[in-house]
Amino acid sequence: MNQTLLAIFALAVVTLVAFNATRDRTQREMREMRTEVEVLATAAGLDVLAQIGATPFDAVTVANPAANRSDLTPLPFPTGTAFDDIADVDDAHGMAPMAYSSETGGLPLSVGAEVRYVSETDLSKPSVIPTFAKAVTVRVSHPMLADTLDLTQVFTYP
Repeated sequence: MNQTLLAIFALAVVTLVAFNATRDRTQREMREMRTEVEVLATAAGLDVLAQIGATPFDAVTVANPAANRSDLTPLPFPTGTAFDDIADVDDAHGMAPMAYSSETGGLPLSVGAEVRYVSETDLSKPSVIPTFAKAVTVRVSHPMLADTLDLTQVFTYP
């Protein structure tokens, strides 16, 4: 009888230890996966920012490099442009949400952008009138990210 109770107790202890080891390994793997998703989301956001930055500052400045501030695209910026149809920086504002997956090995990231004019003397201060500085905020989201990842870059002209 004592041996049976001792065997049952030993089995319970082994089961508890195995359960804790499995739980710890699973939690470690989840942290690693979240970190990898964060790295991929950052890379995707930086790639989108680089592609937006490769477009002209404003449609007006393409035809007229000596354009005045008053010639720039007025506020509010149009929205809903597909990412592949972005012709200048402000076209990215409110772009249709893009599923960014081919470059991340099939991980479906949702990417969007917001563009606003900012003060040329204080790039962190939004402007309600056109300026030669535009702040682009790219937002990347995925269910495994704790929060939406926001990356901001300011583009200036000339």
